[in-house]
Amino acid sequence: MTALLAALGLLTRVPVRRAFNESEVADATAFYPLVGAALGAGQAAVLWVAVVWLPALDPAGSASRVPSMVLAVCVVALGVWITGAIHVDGLADTFDGFGGGRSRAEVLAIMRDPRVGAYGAVAIVVLLLVKVACLDALIERRAATMPLVVAPIAGRWAMAALGWWLPYARTDGGLGGVALGSGAGRGLALATASATVLLAALAGWHAVVFGTIAVGVTLVTGRASRRRIGGFTGDTLGATGELTEAAVWLAVVGMAA
Repeated sequence: MTALLAALGLLTRVPVRRAFNESEVADATAFYPLVGAALGAGQAAVLWVAVVWLPALDPAGSASRVPSMVLAVCVVALGVWITGAIHVDGLADTFDGFGGGRSRAEVLAIMRDPRVGAYGAVAIVVLLLVKVACLDALIERRAATMPLVVAPIAGRWAMAALGWWLPYARTDGGLGGVALGSGAGRGLALATASATVLLAALAGWHAVVFGTIAVGVTLVTGRASRRRIGGFTGDTLGATGELTEAAVWLAVVGMAA
């Protein structure tokens, strides 16, 4: 239970109201997919209320239906709010650093800068547009519930996998090194087991597609991270999670076409 609370504290803005030691933070890796499932389930519940429950209160149909684009924006914004935008911020920092830095030291310095540059701003805009457009299309097809849950599961698994694969890139310490640099193998094994069960239960044979996407995105971001900075940071973990989610959404829209 402590490790699960630590995972909630690391990956969301849920007020768990306590500090965790290094061992507890490291053990939290195993629960990353479960936190992703909870996040997606919360978004799916909000969408269900708007699409199913509220219209059912008006059998005559006199109330106007909320446009799917408005719903998509609200649901995506809810996900960003629950996570405190930490993963989106990691995506922006990663693109700023990889796009603007030349040496390893320059890239790491830019990634630590709290300001958002052009590369980061474009990355955020494109990511959110992809998510909103995909969700809008799937709401219209009444097929949004499953991907809302499976995308964050795959994304959180990818974060655990990247931390297991690569060493921590910074030499001056950081939360990422504590969270995934110690005991990552055990945490990844448990995260893989839970992610496999959850994806199979929710998506059937499509779980193979989503798992393959998560592995593929992790390999791409991992190779880029190793080449540019020699390992991972908290920012590249967030970027990997967000890119995996976006890739899953695109795949679902393609399969539903």
